[in-house]
Amino acid sequence: MRDHAIKETTYEKASLEDYQREILEIWPHLAERPALHTWARVVQHATTACEGMRRSDWSLVLKEIASTIVWWLAFIQKLNLLSKSSSCKTYEDDLVFGLPLSPTEIVWRKYPGVCPVEFGLAARNPATIAWKDRPGKVCRCLGRKREVEDRTPEEKIRAKRALRSFAQMNRRHRSNNVKGIEDMFRRIFEGVVYQLSVQEVCFHFIEEIGEVSEALANATVSECLNVRNSNKRTLVGERKEKLSGIAEELADVFSWSLAVVIKVQTLLMSFEKYVESRHESRQLQKIRSVLKWSQHISLAGIIWQKYGLKAGRLLCEDCNRRPCMCISQRAQPLYSQALNERQARMLLESSPEITMD
Repeated sequence: MRDHAIKETTYEKASLEDYQREILEIWPHLAERPALHTWARVVQHATTACEGMRRSDWSLVLKEIASTIVWWLAFIQKLNLLSKSSSCKTYEDDLVFGLPLSPTEIVWRKYPGVCPVEFGLAARNPATIAWKDRPGKVCRCLGRKREVEDRTPEEKIRAKRALRSFAQMNRRHRSNNVKGIEDMFRRIFEGVVYQLSVQEVCFHFIEEIGEVSEALANATVSECLNVRNSNKRTLVGERKEKLSGIAEELADVFSWSLAVVIKVQTLLMSFEKYVESRHESRQLQKIRSVLKWSQHISLAGIIWQKYGLKAGRLLCEDCNRRPCMCISQRAQPLYSQALNERQARMLLESSPEITMD
């Protein structure tokens, strides 16, 4: 039987979907966890990454961004599973989030080789735009803030439709490996990220995390006044629009996760150049040994560094096993369907009284 596991020689060539499959093999219990619990883990690691940025702890930032992307992929995998079968062992409330788009499709729909905002400002008829002449190949949004912010809601909607149409027509240009996707983002946005401060990158990143959370909250509520008597086509259209909004925000989380990686790399490389200009000393030798890898930082690289470096293949970073055998994962979650009424009563009776004093 052929081994398809991601290895040291393939981790940059692997697709986001390859990483998804690996994640589910390492942590199979993720398929049974509620979707919102999985998203909460994305929020947890993104928050810790921002804490690391505040403290200038760049090692912590990169480790937490790696975990953010791993949980981001796990969350999309959960939505994919929900979209395939309504009979899967899960909570009924989860089914509202079923999304059939893969991670690569989600990213490409929002970032088809262009800056979405630049493309929207220039594109009126995407069918007439040749791939080589596409607007927004390099983002210059920082110099067009007034023009960007003054767009009407109708203009934004029209730009989104044009972008989706352009992405669909040019999907043959889409990269199917992590390195290719990262190279595309670097070409478009590296100049912008260089100009932004660490604080600005951090705020943008955590803002996108919050916007996914907002989109998930909105997805649970129908805008139809009377759902029971509403036209089925209307309800389906509303559902598609809400899921499309979730997909767009998920793409933005990926984009700004990469922006954090690029910003940290830029800072470390600037430190490295400064150190190289100083006179030789034992302390500087130690600093150089830490900084010498800065030019090799990449999204696939930091994921491999955290989850794959120890054994030459991706493993749980805590127990170093595949599948994961952590005690915390074997423990029965409180939200499990296995926790029946009798078990719940026994748990409550054995627990101390909880007060908010």
